Amino acid sequence: MKKNESKKTYMFYVSDYHFEMIGLLNIKKELKAGKKVIVFTQNDLRKTVKEVISKITMKEEEKEKLKNINWKNEDNVKYKEISEALDKNQEISVYIKGNEKYIKEQNEKINKMLKNKKEISITDCYDFSEISDRGDEIIKKYDEALVTNKKIKVKN
Repeated sequence: MKKNESKKTYMFYVSDYHFEMIGLLNIKKELKAGKKVIVFTQNDLRKTVKEVISKITMKEEEKEKLKNINWKNEDNVKYKEISEALDKNQEISVYIKGNEKYIKEQNEKINKMLKNKKEISITDCYDFSEISDRGDEIIKKYDEALVTNKKIKVKN
């Protein structure tokens, strides 16, 4: 990644539970590495995240860290979290989950906030039912894909 350039990753999901099963494994790794994780979402995920976390095998300490992430649809609060993390010079990993329009809007707002201050990791999480006929087109925009429990390079 070049200096002051965001690292772009994508993932496709078919339901909130599917997003969480894939995302939580990677988010856990990022939290363990000391990154600030921020999840932008069109819908409130607290109920489904709580259910998924209760069923996965993981240390209680790791579960608590996952529960402490803001899983609500509170975009303005999350912009503030990014600003604070930038001020503290924290590594930041952002997940944006929603329809294509929502993802585009959030990326534009985040990029305006950054003003070349720092590179961050952004994972755009697309509802597969919305973009299934254009999946190849979307993939071409990204460096990596988030699959199961890791990020893999995309060959474009």
